[in-house]
Order: sequence, then C-alpha cells, then structure tokens
Amino acid sequence: MKRNFFRIVCLIFITITFWGCNKEDSDIGLTDAIPEGTVEKELADIDLSGLNGEAKLYCDLIQTAVFATNSHKPVISSRVVNGEEVNPLREKLKEMEIWGENGNQISFFSLPEAEQAEFLSDWAVFEAAQMTEKIRIDPEVEEYIRQHNEIIVHVLGEESIGTRGINLRVKDNKAFFAKIRERMESLSESAVGQPETKGSITDKGKVPFERVRAAVAKYGRVGDFMLALPRHGAPWVFLNFAHDQFKVGHAAIIKKGVTLQSEEEYKFTWGCQIKQGVMSERLDYWSVKSYVMGVRKVSWRWKWRGFKSRLVIRKTPVSQPARLANRAAGYEGRKYVNWSEFLTAKWAAPSRFTCTTLVWYCAKKEYGVNVSSWWSPLVSPSGLYLDESTYVRKA
Repeated sequence: MKRNFFRIVCLIFITITFWGCNKEDSDIGLTDAIPEGTVEKELADIDLSGLNGEAKLYCDLIQTAVFATNSHKPVISSRVVNGEEVNPLREKLKEMEIWGENGNQISFFSLPEAEQAEFLSDWAVFEAAQMTEKIRIDPEVEEYIRQHNEIIVHVLGEESIGTRGINLRVKDNKAFFAKIRERMESLSESAVGQPETKGSITDKGKVPFERVRAAVAKYGRVGDFMLALPRHGAPWVFLNFAHDQFKVGHAAIIKKGVTLQSEEEYKFTWGCQIKQGVMSERLDYWSVKSYVMGVRKVSWRWKWRGFKSRLVIRKTPVSQPARLANRAAGYEGRKYVNWSEFLTAKWAAPSRFTCTTLVWYCAKKEYGVNVSSWWSPLVSPSGLYLDESTYVRKA
C-alpha cells in the first residue's frame, strides 16, 4: 500500500500560510564544526515533531510531482541537453545510489510503483530532517524554501488534471518544468531593484578577516568549498558581484591551504566571476558570513516489507576532496555564462560556468554527486547549501 503517498495533494489546492524569515542575524561569528565521518540513520532516529514545516512541504511536493509527472517511470530515451535531463526530477532519481537487502545495487525505476511510493515517503522524512538541521544553522534559508514551495504549489495547481489520489497528473511535463523555471526567473529578477542587491553586503554581515582566516586555516581542506548565502531574504540574481564583496551569495572551491600567516591577497580558491570567468580568488573576499562546506556521498539501503518497509540512509564524506580542486583548475579561464543561459546554467557547463555550477560540475564529474535542486537547471548558493550531498564543516 502507498503509505501517505498523496497526503500532500490536498495542500496544493488550499491557501498556504506564508511567513518570512525576519530573524536578525543573532550571531555572525563562527560556530562549532559539525562532526564528520560515515553516518547511518533509520527513520526511527528522526524526531518527526521537530521537522521544519517548509522543509517537509518541500519534500512532500517533490514526492507528489514525481508521480504527477510520471517521472517515476523508466524511459528508453529522454531529452537531454549537454548530458543533463530536461526533467530534473528524473535526473535526481536516476542518480540515487540504492542498495537492496541482499547487497545488490538497484535502480529506483526498477521498483514496483507501490515500493516507489513507500521509498519516497520515507525519503521525504530523511530529506526534511537534513534540511531542518541546515535551517537551524542558518534560519534565513527557510525563506528560500518557502518561495520555492509557493511556486511549485501554484504551478501544480495550474498544470495538473484531477484533484486527488492517483488521478493527479500534470498535463504537459515540458510546460510544467518550463513554467517553474520562468517563475523562478521572475523571483530572481524581482530582487534586482532592491537596495540590498545593488551594493555590497552591509557591515552587519561582515566578519573580521582574522577570524575568517583562523577558521579556514583550521577547517578548510583543499577541495572543500566556501559558500556565502543570500542575506535578508534576497534571492540570488545574475549580478552577484560588487568588487570584493558579494551581493547575494557566492561559492568557490578551496585550492590551497590557509595558515595563520596568510595575507589578505592570498589566492586560495577557484571561483567564477562575471568578467574574468574561472579564476583564482583572494582570501579577503570571504570576510562575510560564510561556510566551509564539504561534499559527501549519500546512499540508501532499502528493505521492502509492505507497511514494515525500512529505508536507511548512509552519508560518507568523500575521501579525496582535493580532486574537486584539481578538476576546477582545468577550467581556469572558462567564461561566465551568457545572460540567456543563466536560468539553465547547468546546460552551459563545461564551456561556461557560474560560481555555483563550477562546484556542481566538478562534484558530478569527480564523485558522481549531483549537488543541485530537484526542480531547476539553475544551481544557486542556497541550493548548494541545502543539498543532502553537502555538509557544513565550519560555519
């Protein structure tokens, strides 16, 4: 049976209570690192009452859309652009590493539909739990999730046939995903006229250089990546640089170790900027609230027992993080994406990059890890932060 399979469908056609992320930055300093090492969790390990509501809705909407768009069904051929599926849901499902109880690797698409529904029902809880943890670290990302939920709810309502259970189907997948991309583009463009997207980050968001240097020296490894998130709820827009301060987010791969003697001009990351493309960036770029992030592999162990089915998640940090930096070095000098490519920036790689698609592409090629949204071929800083295959080494 499909436990809680379409429990989210009813939410699509009612009013969502929206709330903004109005909390001020209570601590722009550096917090303790999250413990590393391989971690296994079962569903029973998760406190369901503690899940963030927006995070759970986000994951439930993915589950609903997978079946409404028939993305759960195997296809002989599908439309791809530069190796990327136009259907981002199917792309993420295809790349899931799933192991059966007998130690055999299985494809999500090979599971019967009833098992797929059970699997995704459990998956939604695990995913909401890891998103909840990241929201606790940086509460402002809740607004990013809320904005995406609003878009998906409305597009599902506009593009679907049927209102309940297995009768819910999207009329046209191509139009469905295109409309999502367009709405997300409009969301980004709406921030262009806002003051916080015109200039650099305010003094409140800045962190003393010495403090940043000490944290990176202690926790940053070659192949980890630096990440600055949008502040004050402003979406990430195309013009995300103002000289040496970030407007609304940035990402870059650490290419050299940092010591307590490293100077401001020390070039320690591979990043991608609008005018220069892929280039070495200075240490003092990161004198803002930011994170040292790592990449990890996520796999799933699945036992099918009907109502007693069990899903176990296993998270393992990559063992050779320097490969990420070595891969990025090979793209030095590659240009930033064109304006027309920004909302589908994945498809331009490796010819052209954004700062975030540089991280995404290198992780995919080196580790087979897809650190990107379930919904869009745009890779944003918040999307990198929230993905289950990234983790915070130091905040």
